[in-house]
Amino acid sequence: MFPGKKTWLRTIWLLIPVMILSFTIAQAQQLTATLSGTVTDQTDAHVAGAKVKVINDATGDTRDSKADSAGFFAVTALIPGTYTVEVSAKGFASWKETGILLNQGDSRAIPAIHLKIGTETTSDIHDILFERCHILTSSRGLTIQLRDEGSVFRVRFQDIQFISRYYSEPWWGRGEAVSLTAFPRAPAAKIGSLHDITLQNITGRAENSVRVQGTPASPVHDVLMDSLDLSLSRWTKYPGGVFDNRPTSALEQVETHGTPGFSIRDARDITLKNCAVHWESSAPDHYIPAYFSNALEAENTHALRLTGFKGEAAHPDREDAVVIH
Repeated sequence: MFPGKKTWLRTIWLLIPVMILSFTIAQAQQLTATLSGTVTDQTDAHVAGAKVKVINDATGDTRDSKADSAGFFAVTALIPGTYTVEVSAKGFASWKETGILLNQGDSRAIPAIHLKIGTETTSDIHDILFERCHILTSSRGLTIQLRDEGSVFRVRFQDIQFISRYYSEPWWGRGEAVSLTAFPRAPAAKIGSLHDITLQNITGRAENSVRVQGTPASPVHDVLMDSLDLSLSRWTKYPGGVFDNRPTSALEQVETHGTPGFSIRDARDITLKNCAVHWESSAPDHYIPAYFSNALEAENTHALRLTGFKGEAAHPDREDAVVIH
C-alpha cells in the first residue's frame, strides 16, 4: 500500500532541509581547510595537553586547541591563507612554525612538532628533575644556558656521574663540568631569570670549571650545590684556559680565562655544601697546566655560603684556594 499524496509531500518537505544542510556542510568543508599535528618531546613521547595556537597571518584571527592524550590536535574550518602555529607545554620551550599555506579543501598534518628543553627559552621552564644519570662524555657536563626572556627555575640534578671534555671548535662548550649561565642572546635582547637550582650528589671529571654566571642586571640566584665532587685534569689536545659563552653576541663568545675549580660571577645566594675540588696531573708529563688556578673564584657575588668546602689552589705556592673579588 503506497502512502497518499499528502504523506509524500510531507516527506519531501522534511528531506529538503536535511539535503540543504548536508550540502552546506560539504560546501563549507571544501571552502575551508584543516590543520593537524602530533606533539612529542625529544624522545618521541607524546605531550598530552600541549596548548596550540593557529594564527591567520593576514587577519590576526587566532584559533586555540589542545593536544589530546596521544598528543594529537586538529583545527578545522580554517579559511584559506597563510598561518603561524605556536605550541607550548609546561616544562618545555615553545615551538613555532610560520608560513603554513592552506588552500581550499586542504587537510594538512604538520610533521615533527618536537618540544624540547633547548636554547630558545621564550617561555618559562620549571619543575624538572634529572636523576640517576651516567654521562659518558660531553662538551658541557650539567648545563642550563638561558639566553632569552623566559625564566628557568626549580630544576634539580641529583645522583649523577659525568665526564666533560674539550671538543673541536664547532661544538658549544669547552669541557665545563657544570655550566649555569644566563645572559642575553644579543646586546639589546631581554633576558629572563635563572634561579632555584639544586645539584646534589654529583661526581665528575672534567677539563674545565664548575661555572655559575649571570649578568649584573639578572644575576643567577638561589643555587645549592650539595656534595659535588670534581676532579680537574687535561687529557685532550685542544687549547685550554677559556670559557665558552655561546650562544650569544652580547659577550665575547669564547673568553680567555683561567680555570678555577668553581667560578661564580654575577650571582647571589649561592650555597656550596660539602663540595670538593681535586687537581689531577696530566699524562704523559704529569703536569698541572699553568692556567689551572683557584679552588674557588667569585666575582660580584652576594651571599656566598661555603660549608665543608674542600680543595686547594692548583698551584698553592702562588695562589690562594679561595678568592673573592
